[in-house]
Amino acid sequence: MIKPVSGMVLGLIFIQAVHAQPSFFGVGELPGGLVGSGIFGLSGDGSTAVGGSATAPGLSGAFHWTASAGIQALPYPSGGSGVIQAFAANQTGNVVVGHSSLQSGAQIPVMWKNGGTAIDLGSLGGFSGQAHSVNSSGTAAVGFSFGPNGREAFRWTEAGGMVGLGDLAGGAFDSWAFDISDDGNTVVGTAQGANGSRSFLWTQLTGMQAISAFANEIDGAATAINGAGNVVVGGSCSAETTCDAYRWEDGVAVLLGDLAGGVHWSVARGVSDDGATIVGDATTSSAFGPDTAFYWTEQLGMVDLKEHLLSLGILGVEGWTLESAQGISDDGLTIAGMGINPQGFNEGWIAHIPAPSSCVVLVIGGVIASRRRR
Repeated sequence: MIKPVSGMVLGLIFIQAVHAQPSFFGVGELPGGLVGSGIFGLSGDGSTAVGGSATAPGLSGAFHWTASAGIQALPYPSGGSGVIQAFAANQTGNVVVGHSSLQSGAQIPVMWKNGGTAIDLGSLGGFSGQAHSVNSSGTAAVGFSFGPNGREAFRWTEAGGMVGLGDLAGGAFDSWAFDISDDGNTVVGTAQGANGSRSFLWTQLTGMQAISAFANEIDGAATAINGAGNVVVGGSCSAETTCDAYRWEDGVAVLLGDLAGGVHWSVARGVSDDGATIVGDATTSSAFGPDTAFYWTEQLGMVDLKEHLLSLGILGVEGWTLESAQGISDDGLTIAGMGINPQGFNEGWIAHIPAPSSCVVLVIGGVIASRRRR
């Protein structure tokens, strides 16, 4: 956007954009529990991280973290006990979704508003479910719930409650929603098709449609979507047993590759609002599964996130193993995930990186034009 400003200024002026200072740190764990935590989601503005923290062997408590308050427990719903985890937050972090175990052993999808008591989002008629994402305003959520046909992706709204999104044709009935666009009208996830699981994109107009990164895909999941709903990221595996993180836009998928070393395996888990920055995890060992967080842009390609932070001069990450990047802020400058701290314990972490460019102010004929890039 070019915005004229009156006044006579000579020369070329650079105005630095205002962002959080570049930094890296662990968020700790809930007091009174065991050592160990993990971050699963980040608010759109990057101010709030959510996840789970070990409270006893085999048990965990849900938390939300802010710079001002630190790590804070999110309460159980009525009848809740055992494992409770938070997976995602809305734009400002005041609405969080996740799941809670009940004394019966079942899991229920829950929502917290302003840190209050967890709200049960209901079910599709079965015994268990989880909420995995929430839109920017906090008025729509997605996840899965068991119903008469089996596990089914759902979309929940304040106005209409929980509605099942169906399944792809062929194969067993099984679908799971992972993310939702800002307006709440586009949903992505994974579902069983005729030849294995497939990434899907759902809208009210089209219903559930499969999207693929490989022509010979045998397994796929769409894990995240940008705010506008036009860029999808996830992971896709081919018949040749290679698994790649991918970026999909307007029907075209681009494979993001893998980090050097180990088997060929990567999956994307978060994308910035403009679709230009993607984070996730890859393996650099001989076993399938995440063990190294990655950072991707078209310019850099896929790079080891820890090495990227060190190259930017960000301190505090030395001695850490960054296993997975789980979320990224809308502006692409805050990243959060899970790792192993220098003491050898699992701990959620947050990284603030510097903006790739500054606001440039050009002066032509006495008029200043400010061009900003999101």
